[in-house]
Amino acid sequence: MNREIKFRGKRIDNGNWVYGDLIHDDLDFDLPGVSIRFNYKEEFRYSIKDVIPETVGEYTGLKDKKQKDIYEGDLVRTYVPEEGKLLERIIYENGSFRVNCLSGDKIDYPLGSILSKYIEVVGNIYQNPELLEEAK
Repeated sequence: MNREIKFRGKRIDNGNWVYGDLIHDDLDFDLPGVSIRFNYKEEFRYSIKDVIPETVGEYTGLKDKKQKDIYEGDLVRTYVPEEGKLLERIIYENGSFRVNCLSGDKIDYPLGSILSKYIEVVGNIYQNPELLEEAK
């Protein structure tokens, strides 16, 4: 497998994003729900940081037109020649990353079907909910 597999999530303690390997630990019965932590390289050592489970998103393996990594949960603007710029959300559904159309009459489609030169990350659903309102 040649695809880079990594995740991101917002830390519980300070709200900063961390990136790395997902550690999914559901063996701690004292905690409600599932404990999710990230193992990421920090100053030449590895650390585990608790993250907010709802903010966890997987890297799609693709970059936008500015070479920014695209993650599940990102909000992107795509340029469709017939329709102009559309606001859309990256989701993981039925085993693949898809573009969930928030504006226009288009249906969802596979992320890999659009060339990266037509897509730009403009935020994400966790930090930019106002963009979701703009699309309505």
